[in-house]
Order: sequence, then C-alpha cells, then structure tokens
Amino acid sequence: MPASAPCTLLTTRDVADVGLLAHVGPAEAEGWAIAMLAPLESEEARRTDLLGTVRTFLTHNGNTEAASAALGVHRRTLTYRLGRAETLLGRRFSDPGLRAELWMAFTVRDR
Repeated sequence: MPASAPCTLLTTRDVADVGLLAHVGPAEAEGWAIAMLAPLESEEARRTDLLGTVRTFLTHNGNTEAASAALGVHRRTLTYRLGRAETLLGRRFSDPGLRAELWMAFTVRDR
C-alpha cells in the first residue's frame, strides 16, 4: 500500500475561525466563482446589468426597497431583473443556498 500525504482533520471551529474559503485553493475557488457568475455575465445579462443588480440585492440583504433605491430603479424594475437572473441561474433567490453561493462567488472574484 503506497504511503499517502498525512491528512488533517478539520473541525467546525477550524472552518469558522478562518472562513471556509481559506480551505479552498485559489485556482479552484476562482474557477468555481467564474462558473457561478457566468450566467449573469452573458450579453443579455449585461444589457440590464444583472451582475450589479444581484450584487446590490445581496449587499442590501435581500431588501428590495433598499436595493432598488441604491440602483436608482423602481422596485418593479428590480423585481423584473431578479426574475431574469433567476431564469439564467436556474434557481430562485428564495433559496438561501443560492444567495450564500453568489455572495461567496463575489467575494472570491473581488480578491
């Protein structure tokens, strides 16, 4: 049986103290973030700045009033844009996992 590199067992505290992204290689994290955000960077998505819209929505903790004010658009315009983003992503913003994954993807991209 070949010798393998020693494995380190991480605890929940290890991950919580330094953050989950500290345990992922930069190349893997960047590739994942690019793939995650790709639907929001299509030609169609760029026309209505879906990437900026989603980032602003997440920055305002899902508050559509605050996000629409920050973007300078009507609340219904924001709702329309978020609907387009959901269609392109194939998931709904009511899913907290999607919101967390997108936030992490923006974080990785901004590094």
